[in-house]
Amino acid sequence: MTGETQIYVSSPTTRPVRGLGFPYQDVRAWLAVGCNASREWAYVGFTEAPNLTDTEAKSGGYSTFAARIKWGDKLEIVNMTQRWGERFLHFRDDDRAISRMLSSPDVLLELEWYGAGAAYFRFDLAGAESVIRNARLRCSAASMQYTYDIKTIQHLLLQAGFDPGPADGLWGAATLGALARFQASRGLPPSGKIDMETLHRLGYSGPGSQPLANVTVRRVSAATSLGGQDRMANILFNIRRMKQEIGRAPDQRPVPVEILLHDQVMSCWRTASASISAKGMPVEMVVSFAPDGAIEGEPRIVDGARLKTDREFLLAAYTAARAVHGCSPFTLPSDSYTDWQQMALTFLR
Repeated sequence: MTGETQIYVSSPTTRPVRGLGFPYQDVRAWLAVGCNASREWAYVGFTEAPNLTDTEAKSGGYSTFAARIKWGDKLEIVNMTQRWGERFLHFRDDDRAISRMLSSPDVLLELEWYGAGAAYFRFDLAGAESVIRNARLRCSAASMQYTYDIKTIQHLLLQAGFDPGPADGLWGAATLGALARFQASRGLPPSGKIDMETLHRLGYSGPGSQPLANVTVRRVSAATSLGGQDRMANILFNIRRMKQEIGRAPDQRPVPVEILLHDQVMSCWRTASASISAKGMPVEMVVSFAPDGAIEGEPRIVDGARLKTDREFLLAAYTAARAVHGCSPFTLPSDSYTDWQQMALTFLR
């Protein structure tokens, strides 16, 4: 026993459209999908081993053959295999077969049965799409929980502003949805699946790692007290920007500058923050940028008076400023420089 999780889903069992003679008069069949943490496969199961003609024996104890199959109203020839004496017929192209199952209301399979000629089995696929997708989610969860520290990923998603539900260490629909939304916000394909680029953007550094640091990024106008005219100007600016986004496909929308800056600062802050205590947190600063993304002058600590009275805060503020300088210059869109000329960063530990 390996302890590997395998999930199987199947259609209702069915009898042949025309009954078969002895000894196969009671045979029944079902169409199924199986998956584990690394792959998925499609097959047809029978209550008794099919006795087929027009097969080609292969070394290794199995035979291959071609069968006619009708996915809904689409007829095609599929290549299949059967291990000698076994009750299962496997599709050679699993991905194509599963794709067909997801989009077909029913399936009619024709097999050349020894002593009976053409035998037909019809499988009802009503509801197959949701059942197969749920199986994929469960297999994905098995893979994720074996490979990654899910609770850490859930904490990182929550820190990034995407609620994965309870941080219970289980890879469920809420966590998958939060991950897909995070990917879309970073300009990545919103697959809901873990890949190395997603891990990098999240700041995940391996199983057992802890989400020790975070940075929130805001425009200065949204982070500081504004006068009435400035506040109204900021609201009007945001309305204009929202109008520009209407009608654009999600993959054509530019990544918000707050996210671009956050991801770059985090790469430096995560390393720098490991050497300090959380007692001095949070630290909020206002940073001015040159058009080329370089830091202009020194970041302004919002709670400057505290620097003289709180040694822990002083050390945290110094470390945060060092992290910002360490990442400079930043790669930010030059055509929207006025949007990020000044930004407010809040450092957490």
